[in-house]
Amino acid sequence: MRLVKAGWSNLRKKHNWRHSPDVRALWPLLTSVFVACGGSSQGTAVAPVAKPKIVEPALTAPARPSNTLYRDEIENVKRAGLGHFFELVDLEPKGDIDGQGRLSGFQGFQIVTLRPATEWLSFDFAPGDILTHINGVSVEHYSTWFEQFEALSTADQIRVDIIRDGKPKAVIVKIVDRFKGKASGVTSQPAARATQPPATSAVPEKRKN
Repeated sequence: MRLVKAGWSNLRKKHNWRHSPDVRALWPLLTSVFVACGGSSQGTAVAPVAKPKIVEPALTAPARPSNTLYRDEIENVKRAGLGHFFELVDLEPKGDIDGQGRLSGFQGFQIVTLRPATEWLSFDFAPGDILTHINGVSVEHYSTWFEQFEALSTADQIRVDIIRDGKPKAVIVKIVDRFKGKASGVTSQPAARATQPPATSAVPEKRKN
């Protein structure tokens, strides 16, 4: 039995092709091909280099003056139509309710929602306010909204009467030109300093004989 084991061991060593000089010389080439084809070799893995993120500076619009509309905004709203304006605000009629749950005495339209809310932050309107008049005319009839909407092109301001927390309040919205008083491409330059003539010597020159 010992002779059989010894013979098997000698045979395995003799034919151990993994440790033959020719095969060992090819190991670096075989390993590189294996890694190139998607394999992995211990100690050769390289972590991917993350690309730096480019953070662009945030652009912030200048603050709008309180209760101010720009003339070009009015023109855009008019082109979109009165129906588009009503998509920006949800209104609900308010007034006295009779015994049958019907609206008997019209008080005004209560603001339910302003959207998008961020674009209304510069105006003194808020959900819960009750609109009663626009430029002194009751908002009860649709004709009032239409007439005042059409007059926006030539108006300099809009007066909106509201009721807030049970108290009347008037909101004046001014309509101004966005670039009024600013010449396009012209910047103020500091006044040029007055130039003085070069100083002359106080010593008179000697006359040549």
